[in-house]
Amino acid sequence: MLTIRNAQMESLRQASRRGFENQAVERCIARGTPVGGSGTEDSIRRFVQQGIQSALNYGIRSEGQILRFLDMLPELTGNGDDAPLRLWAVEILTDVELGPGVKLALLEDAIRRGEQAAGTP
Repeated sequence: MLTIRNAQMESLRQASRRGFENQAVERCIARGTPVGGSGTEDSIRRFVQQGIQSALNYGIRSEGQILRFLDMLPELTGNGDDAPLRLWAVEILTDVELGPGVKLALLEDAIRRGEQAAGTP
């Protein structure tokens, strides 16, 4: 019988998280995500690490949803990599009545409406 110890499970979790983090960093580089800072891989990695932690803090847990959150994060802060989230974004993200998918859809809609309003004379 195979027995996996807690330390082994933790090691597997860390390896999985590192793999996901690497995937997210590569995605940000490929998409040209504005992350603030110098735009080096280190600053992108910091952006990704902070973004993952922020997503987890707001109840966003699946990898696909975290990637969507990272895609939106520059629009949610609006002013550099260490800037706080905009008030309207915090209100959506902290609403305990909303599930993660609904939160992301509302954020995407708010960003889209803001872009449309900015493009209107």
